Amino acid sequence: MKEKLTEILAKRLGVDPSSIDQDADVMTDLGFDSLECAEILCEIEDDFGVEISDEYAPELRNVRAMADYIDEKTK
Repeated sequence: MKEKLTEILAKRLGVDPSSIDQDADVMTDLGFDSLECAEILCEIEDDFGVEISDEYAPELRNVRAMADYIDEKTK
């Protein structure tokens, strides 16, 4: 799952997935703006079949947090 999340971010950045640190903050470290983050979360919802509430969205700032959230929601 972390690999797929990393691929989503890497594709949007146009970089190799191996260059994405799983703890890198999507805004401060990777440079995504709030609109791009919202689009990424929508893509994650579609790809993984989960719903990300507005309440939790701000907490999903790196691959590790996203994967943990998806794991929790798909149990």
